[in-house]
Amino acid sequence: ECSAPSTSAISCGTPLKALCERTCPARPATCMLAGMRALGGYRQVVTIGTPLVALIPEARFADSQRGQMSVLRRAMAYAFLTRERIGEIAKTDACFAGILATEGQRF
Repeated sequence: ECSAPSTSAISCGTPLKALCERTCPARPATCMLAGMRALGGYRQVVTIGTPLVALIPEARFADSQRGQMSVLRRAMAYAFLTRERIGEIAKTDACFAGILATEGQRF
C-alpha cells in the first residue's frame, strides 16, 4: 500500500513510476524523486491516477501514455516552468528534468 513518502512507496503502479521506468531506466529511483519534487511532494504524486478507476484499473492507466503524460502535465501546472526551476529539478535527476522540459515546449 502507498502510505509512506519515499520512492519505494511509489511502487504501487503510479504513472510516475511507469514514466520513470520507461524514459529513465538507468536511474528510475532518482527520476521518481525528481518527479515528487516537481509535483510538490508525495501527497501530490499519489493523487495522480485513472479518472475512472471502476472502468480502467490503476495499473493499466499507469502503464498508458496518457497516464504517464498526466505526471508531466501536473508538474507543469504545479509551478511555472522556468529554466531555473528545471535546473533545480535537474540537480536531483537530469533525465526527468529533460523530459519535463521537452513536454513543456510542446505547450
